[in-house]
Amino acid sequence: VGVLGCGAADVYPRSNERLFATMLERGLLLSEYGWHAPARVWRFPARNRIIAGLAHAVVIVEGSFKSGSLSTAEFAVDTGREVFAVPGEAGRPLSAAPHKLLRAGAALCESALDVLSELHLLAGEEEELSRSDDAAEAGARGDFSEATSDEVRGLIGAVSDEPRPLPAATSDELCGLAGSQTTSDPRRQALARVLTALEREECTIDQLAVEAHLSAAAVTTLATELEIEGLIERVGGGRLRRVRAAAAHRPPAAHRLALAHPEAPGCSKTAEGPKPAAPALSPL
Repeated sequence: VGVLGCGAADVYPRSNERLFATMLERGLLLSEYGWHAPARVWRFPARNRIIAGLAHAVVIVEGSFKSGSLSTAEFAVDTGREVFAVPGEAGRPLSAAPHKLLRAGAALCESALDVLSELHLLAGEEEELSRSDDAAEAGARGDFSEATSDEVRGLIGAVSDEPRPLPAATSDELCGLAGSQTTSDPRRQALARVLTALEREECTIDQLAVEAHLSAAAVTTLATELEIEGLIERVGGGRLRRVRAAAAHRPPAAHRLALAHPEAPGCSKTAEGPKPAAPALSPL
């Protein structure tokens, strides 16, 4: 897959004509710009956010200190993707970007196996990653009837059938979530585990999976729901944190939309009727 910093009708740079044709035949070329939009310097850093968003991980092979590859790595970190860097020859200008990332904590990449291992794509784990993506997409759509199907329930893991007492604050925050009306509901129990784990410190998805004794796929889905409801938020480095009670006690996303935009499609008008128009100002 290639993401362009110009329109898709023109090859840029011209020296890439053969590569362009090969990708059209065997792969995919994407552009968010008009068909004949010319290449511009500012369009390439903007393009890099799409590259980071499409990937499970970003591998920086080379680049200078001002390379756009660093912006791709930054977008990847902000969206919770893994960042890898390939070490280069010391003192070589194009080794500057990967070396900077390695000093900042990027994962070392010496071969494709490093990436496959980190993403759990070895030994037939591709199916698990695909299931994780499906669960996350269902959660992002708010389609929790699908997100709580038998397949995704299996990802949640061994949630006890016996109801566990929830902390009062956590129980109150969860009571407004659709489909979580009883403390014995397995999904409600799983949501509570995620919230409780975030009480102590900010966590990544993988850390939450360990703390809450759930799969990473399940945590991804549950975290999306909690974020939509304003109970948690994303911070730098792909980490999540709990939103304090005062900030979290607000209407769900759909209700907030109705309050902010009473005339929005699907939002009913309030019983008070239209507000009186502001008095006209007479000219001086």
